[in-house]
Amino acid sequence: MKKILFFSFIVLVAFAGFQVVSASYGGSGGSYYRPTTVPIIPVVTTPTVTPTAPSLAVAEIFKISRVLKLAKTGNDVNALQLFLISQNKGPAALALATNGATHYFGKLTKAALVEWQIAVGLVGDGVFGPLSKAAALR
Repeated sequence: MKKILFFSFIVLVAFAGFQVVSASYGGSGGSYYRPTTVPIIPVVTTPTVTPTAPSLAVAEIFKISRVLKLAKTGNDVNALQLFLISQNKGPAALALATNGATHYFGKLTKAALVEWQIAVGLVGDGVFGPLSKAAALR
């Protein structure tokens, strides 16, 4: 009797991974077993991290190699403007964001820079030099 129960258990376990398929959908009558579709190895995905705008702006600040002040132009001025917009320290930064980065260091850029310098504890002189760069990279 034990052998029959053991054999029945083995058959039951063997068919656990199968599902009953009825032949009512056009088969030749009766039912049969087919394997179920169960993934053997679960798929694990690692989320990708996309740098945010502030971290990209800080990375660009690192590349600035000259002192920036009124009437300067260039890609480094654009990087500074994007940085000031991303920092969003007050109404001048909001005005700069509304106007957009223009590659030209004008009154809006100076006002946003002064605002940011004061917010981080520097003298608000509107000149982006070595001290401002060091503060931006902190």
